[in-house]
Amino acid sequence: MTKARLFSAIALAGCLFAAPVTAQAEKAAGWTGIDFGPDSYYAYIGAVAALSGQDIATQGGWLLRASAGFGQYDYDTTAVPGGNVEGDGSGGDLMVGYAYFFNGGNAKAYLGGDVNHNSLDPNDPTSKTDGTEGGVKGMLELNVNAAENIDLGAMGSYSSSFDSYWSRFTGTYNFGAVKFGPEVLFMGNESYDQTRIGAALSDIDLNGFATARVYAGYASTRGQGDDGMYGGLALGKGF
Repeated sequence: MTKARLFSAIALAGCLFAAPVTAQAEKAAGWTGIDFGPDSYYAYIGAVAALSGQDIATQGGWLLRASAGFGQYDYDTTAVPGGNVEGDGSGGDLMVGYAYFFNGGNAKAYLGGDVNHNSLDPNDPTSKTDGTEGGVKGMLELNVNAAENIDLGAMGSYSSSFDSYWSRFTGTYNFGAVKFGPEVLFMGNESYDQTRIGAALSDIDLNGFATARVYAGYASTRGQGDDGMYGGLALGKGF
């Protein structure tokens, strides 16, 4: 996994978890998790809170969203002695958004900024995403109840920091205790483009402590980085 791919993972923080609708009003929700890709891992934490005093699970209004994460990775290149680079990456974002609920679904839009940092060992002179860069970030989300027990979701973000983008499209069937379905993701930046195809099991109730989402699939990469399996675990809780 390249340094670039790691920082598309910052978009994952908060996108991998979606809180189920509950009877109890929720003014905020938090999440944490870990994502594994080819030759990499990325751990993250985040939260979203109501700015209009609304129940964020069922009502529209203004939102404040923040997330941060850290990961490690390595990739092969002929640009350095030994042919391999190891990297550490960290980053975070802060955005203001608005949620709109309609019959059978909801839509959300966010706008703010993010900062990403990559540290390489040894230094890769050909890297387009080394160092620290801040940018303007936007995110859109759409969730629709397409039919009885069937939900469709689309989410995407773009940041001017390293021209990073991330998007995910999901379809889930509600079995009652859990939801299951396919997912397709597109992500990348100045150094790579990656497509992920897999499946996820979500809304797993951990005895009231939190809800969980587990997912896995195959990642295909163009540019820097390798192809291979991906997977992860996300935990979320409303407050």
